[in-house]
Amino acid sequence: MGVGDYNIAPFTSPVGVDRAAYETRGNDNVLRDKFVGHQADAVAHPTSGTAAARPASASQGAIYFATDTGDISIWSGGSWVAVGGQVSGSGTTGTLAKWTGTEALGNSIVTESGAALTVTGTLSATGKVSAPASTTGAASLSLPHGTAPTAPVNGDIWTTTAGLEVRVNGATQYASWTEQAAIADATGGTVIDSEARTALNALLAALRTINIIAP
Repeated sequence: MGVGDYNIAPFTSPVGVDRAAYETRGNDNVLRDKFVGHQADAVAHPTSGTAAARPASASQGAIYFATDTGDISIWSGGSWVAVGGQVSGSGTTGTLAKWTGTEALGNSIVTESGAALTVTGTLSATGKVSAPASTTGAASLSLPHGTAPTAPVNGDIWTTTAGLEVRVNGATQYASWTEQAAIADATGGTVIDSEARTALNALLAALRTINIIAP
């Protein structure tokens, strides 16, 4: 076999060991020095312990784990920077979680069941609220009948058995009403005012169109 039949790998010194020092002082001495140096650094700058025991400074990029709090921090060269930690807390099945502290989760006021979300409290929006178009199977918005609020504010909307009500400019307005009984067109009579009768019948027709009175 010739020389070309061999794969000769280039010389490499152990990781973290200077090649010149490795060749000059001998592998045993250099490796021993590196091991002792790492031992001393580990003692001076531990990688874990209690939060109170974390060293005031460390080598650039050193990572410290606080065993009592679960916090992880890295030495930036001038300070410890938090990079993570434990999240604690508890919750209820079907209830959306919310942050109750910087590292704790708890229940929000929003619950989910199937395809329905329920908000137990006040829902506020700072932007536009859009709803899908109604279908034969469901309306886009439901306001169940109740009682009128005792101190409504402008913009409040509610429904009662009397209809839909809304608070506008300090006054409560009816936005809808319950359809009333039918009223027949004007007919007969001894003295007939045809213009008045035409106008009255047109008014009755308009009221029927918007369901104020029955057809």
